[in-house]
Order: sequence, then C-alpha cells, then structure tokens
Amino acid sequence: MSDRENTFYEFGPFRMDPKSRRLLKGESAVPLTPKAFETLLVLVENSGRVLTKEELMQALWPDSFVEEANLTVNISALRKALGESPNQHRYIVTIPGRGYRFVADVHGLSPATVATASSETDQTAPIPASSTLGRFAVPLAILLIGGAVLAFYLFRKPDAPKSVGLRSIAVLPFKPLLAEKRDEALEMGIADTLIFRLSSIRGVEIRPIGAVRKYAQIDQDPLAAGKEQEVDAIVDGNIQIDGDKVRVTARLVNVADGSVLWTDKGEQTGTDLFAMQDAITEELVRSLAIKLTDSERERLTKRYTENAEAYRLYLLGRYVLNKRTAEGYKKAIEYFQQSLEIDKTNALAYSGLADCYTSLGSWQILPPSEMFAKARDAAEKALVLDASLAEARTSLALVKNYSSDWKDAEAEFKRAIELNPNDGAAHRWYGAHLMGLGRLEEALAETNRALELDPLSLPHNAQLGRIFYLMRDYDRAIEQYRKTLEIDPNFLIAHLQLGWAFEKKALFDEALAEYEKTIALQHESDAGERIGGRGGVEARIARTYALAGDTRKAEKMVAEIASHSNDAPASFYNLALIYDGMGDKEAAISYLEKMLNSGSQRFGLKTDPTWDDLRSNPRFQDLLQRMEVSG
Repeated sequence: MSDRENTFYEFGPFRMDPKSRRLLKGESAVPLTPKAFETLLVLVENSGRVLTKEELMQALWPDSFVEEANLTVNISALRKALGESPNQHRYIVTIPGRGYRFVADVHGLSPATVATASSETDQTAPIPASSTLGRFAVPLAILLIGGAVLAFYLFRKPDAPKSVGLRSIAVLPFKPLLAEKRDEALEMGIADTLIFRLSSIRGVEIRPIGAVRKYAQIDQDPLAAGKEQEVDAIVDGNIQIDGDKVRVTARLVNVADGSVLWTDKGEQTGTDLFAMQDAITEELVRSLAIKLTDSERERLTKRYTENAEAYRLYLLGRYVLNKRTAEGYKKAIEYFQQSLEIDKTNALAYSGLADCYTSLGSWQILPPSEMFAKARDAAEKALVLDASLAEARTSLALVKNYSSDWKDAEAEFKRAIELNPNDGAAHRWYGAHLMGLGRLEEALAETNRALELDPLSLPHNAQLGRIFYLMRDYDRAIEQYRKTLEIDPNFLIAHLQLGWAFEKKALFDEALAEYEKTIALQHESDAGERIGGRGGVEARIARTYALAGDTRKAEKMVAEIASHSNDAPASFYNLALIYDGMGDKEAAISYLEKMLNSGSQRFGLKTDPTWDDLRSNPRFQDLLQRMEVSG
C-alpha cells in the first residue's frame, strides 16, 4: 500500500480517506465526483503551497489534453461541497494569474487512529465484497431498491424547479464507494434501469446505455462525459450495499457550467420494492415538468415481473448483451432463458432474447434463417405479454424485413418509434429499411434523428455515410466515413464501406487499402467476423482488381472463392460481385438469381450503386420485380 493511501487527512470538520476516495463531514459522506476528489487530494497534500494551474492539470490529467475550464469546474464544485461562500475562502484561495492554494490547517492521521474513532459507528464501514451483485449474494431486490432510491434522490419534488428546462440527459454508470469492491453489472444495471424507464417519455432525450457504458471508469470526469455526449445535464452517483440496506449518493449536474442542480444521499431497506418504484417514477416525471399521457403513465409503472431472481437474471442478460459481441449475445441468451424458467410472464426477457437472435442473424454470426425464426418467436411472445414493448416491436420489424414483409416491417418500425421516441436504434433500423426501398430522403431524416439521440454512435454515423453513398454523393460519403473513424479508428464497417466509396471514385489503391484493414480487423472482432458472409471482403478485393484492369489477380481470386463457396446466398452474392467487376454481366445476374432462389432477398439491390451497370438489363429488372421491390 502506498503512503498516500495509508494516510487520512483532517481539516475543519472534514476527513479525507484517499484509499476509499471518500470525503466525510462528521459521519456523513460529502458527494464528490472522482475527479473533484482527486483535485482536493492534490490540494490537501500540498497544503500551504501555491499550485499553478499547469501543475494541477498535469497531476489530474497526465495523459489527456483538456481545457482549463475543467479545472475551474472542479474547483467550483469543491467550494460548494466545502460550504465556502463567494467571498470567504476558508479552504481554497485563488491566486490570480497563477493557480490555487489550500489554506486550511491539515492534520495527517494514521489508519489505527481512524479505526479507533470509527469503531463506535457502522455508518462509514466498508461493505463486504461478498455482498455485491457480481457475487450473487445480495437479493436482486436490493439492486432495484438502489435504482429506486437513486431516482428518489435525483428527482425529489422540492428540487423540481431547478431541473425544468433540461431537454437532454445522460445517466452515467454508478460508481462504488470503494474501488476494490466494484461490480460493473450492478453499476451498469442501475443506469440501464433508469434509462429504460426514462426513454419512453416525450420531451426529454435520454442517451442509451450503449452511449454511456464507456464511462464506467471510476476516475471518469462526468462533465467531460456530458460534453462529449452533448447533453444538458448528467446524472452520476455512488452506491453502497450493506445487507438489506442500500446507501445512495447521487446528483444532477448542469454540463454547461458545472453547477450541481441538486444532490443528496439516502438509505432504504428492501420492503415494498415495486410500489416504491411506481411512486418514485411519478416523482421523477414531476421533477422534469413533463405532462404524461395516460398510456405513457401506464408504461412507466409497468411491472414486468414480481420475482426478484427473475429480474436479476434479466439484468445480467442485458449487461452482457450490451457488450455487443458474439459471445455476449450467446451468454445473454442463457441468462434470459434462465429468467424465463422462473417467470414465463417476463416480457422483457423475451424481448432481450429477440434482440440477441436478430443481432446474431444480422451479423451472420449464426445462420440467419434459424436466428430470425427464433427472434420472431421471442418477439411475438413478448408482445402477447405487453403490446407496448418498443424493443420487441423493433425486433419483429427486423424479422419481417428479413422475410420480405416490407409493409408490415414498416408498420412495426413506426409503432416502435411511437412507443419509444428516444430509441435511436429503432430510428436507425427504420432508416436502413427506407434505404433499401429507395426512399433516401426519409432514410436521411431517420438517421439524423438517431444521431441527435446518440451523436457518437458508430453504427449511426456509418449509416449516414451509407446514405450519401446511395445518393451517389461519394465525396460526402468519404467525408462521413472518415468522421466515423475519428470516433473509432478500428470500426471495421466504416473501413469496408469507405472502400466501396473509393471503388466508385475509381480510387482503387485506396479501396484495396480499406478492404485489407477490414480483413485485419475481422480477425480481432467476433461481432464482425462474418460480415458479408464467408469471403465477402475478399470478393470486394477481387472485384476491385478486375475494375482496375488486373484480370489475372481477379480470376485467381474468383477461383479460390468459388472453391470454398457453398449454396448459401452470401456465396452467390459474392460471386456476382466479382463477375460484374470482370464485365461478365450475364454470369453476375445468374448468381444473383441463384441468391434469390436460395431464399435471400438482398432488397438493397434496388438502390446499391454497385449494380448501376446492370439496371438497364431486362434480366436484372425482372429480378427486382420478383423481389417485390418496385420503385
């Protein structure tokens, strides 16, 4: 243990515990963000000495470039937490043009001294590791109470006027009071539950769990996260579980100026869990000054299971599902099925199953026909139990898309969005549906709406590039794909589709480079392992060689791909790509016909620029007609 963690500090009525990262006033914890606590610790350790702004920023953000305003926000938050008035600085003094100095008398204490003083009370005792959700020793009721208490302290009726006017909020993963006792499933589960409840409300945008899960680090700066997510406010807090008690400290922070709109802490026991959740949800809505319709109010208080263990398994399924990996989907299926073995009326678990199956089928990680059949069954069971479950509607829409039920698919997408207007994924999938039908302006509107809800989503950003590509605006497509790769340079979908745009611009070397990057990334990403089916990217490479005039390389690759192909629709599509690039239009159409006859619609054929040179061919026109995609 370092000397830093082995020393406690006292000043005025406050005591700092560097190891557990807590600031106490008497026996009560003072709520501070991890970065604000670190700022105070640096100041206290250097009590009496002027610390320049440069020194502080180097100590707090050694490997990051951040604006000086982040330091100012932390200092402001500390002054409020310490109870300093604007004109009386008993603890932190600003040295104009230089930095800050901590001026209060500081006393270092040994752990033995603090232990003696703390033995008379259990108010600040650390919680045993065995009590966390990850170790499955605490009943799920405690987790749900945690979410309930959180909502209560975030949205108390007396503080409601302060939150009026907020139109976008990011709920960050909750943090443990003790770093070594953390349980990410618990922390993420609380945030996910609150996001789920809030997302069906009109009038306020809530960032999805996929957008905030990356902020799970204990030292994450909440304000930096809020600015990156482009929201008005963030919710962050700490949680501690002790037996049947849940202690929560939470706060709502204005991202623009760092001001804490309100903060509080509380403790509850797991008595009437579900009734408490209903009451808290109403307090939450009142605090945001939003008028609900009857149907919205009914959905907010919907109880999907009365069984704590069934709900615990559902939350674990959601946690691994949200990792969006092949193994995560498969593990999530196990949890959802276990939840349903306990309570077959849990519509959320059926909806989670449908989400997993559509993802596995869409990525071709497992056979699409099998996965979409299972997805249909799960989605329909979820909707029998709760017809207003938006996520199940989206899954069913994807199933109908796969089955070429374009009209019914569109109706399901619209219904899903009506039920949950904050579901960015539903807007994006609906946009993809509209793309395939050639309704590109509508697709653009839906994709832009998805981006408003989740501006840093990689799939949303890549889809915008795809729309520009379908509009034949290849320069804008290239620009958008590059913007997407600025968010994540390893996002393989963007590399692949950037190659398509380069191909249409006859920039063949650049296209080949992007395809090679895609192949390299596929070996590292199980979610994209079979993108385009077996040999899909290799087929694009062979096509590009053919278009560039290197027919010998193209012919060699087509022979290799053909030798490994089977009767799967993806194999026929890939061979059509290559023969079209080689100029053999009849062979290309023949393989597209085989693809159609084997059960795949590929309704994107209607709009994809790849096939522009075939559009005047009567056989190709007949192919589109047979797919029942008329323009």
